[in-house]
Amino acid sequence: MRLVGASDGFIRAPFYVEAILWSVLSFALCAAAVWPAVRFAQPFLQNFFGTTSVDLVGFYAANLPAIVALEFGSVALMGLVTSKMATAKYLKV
Repeated sequence: MRLVGASDGFIRAPFYVEAILWSVLSFALCAAAVWPAVRFAQPFLQNFFGTTSVDLVGFYAANLPAIVALEFGSVALMGLVTSKMATAKYLKV
C-alpha cells in the first residue's frame, strides 16, 4: 500500500478496526462464559462459607456497567497497542 502512496493512517486503520472487532467478539464470548459460571458457583460458595450473605450474582448484577467497561476497555486497549506495535514494525515509523 505504501508503494501506491497510501499514508500511514490509511495502512493502519484496517488493523485498528480488526482489533476492535476481535475485542468485541472476545468480550462477548467471555461474558457468555462467565455469567453462567457465576450462577453455577453461587450455591457452592454459599455452602462453602456457610452463609447466604455471599451473593456473587448480586455483585455482578450491581456492578455490571463497571465490569463491562473495565473488561472491554482493557481488551480493546491491548488489541490496539499490539496492532500499533505490529504495524510500526513493518511501517518503520
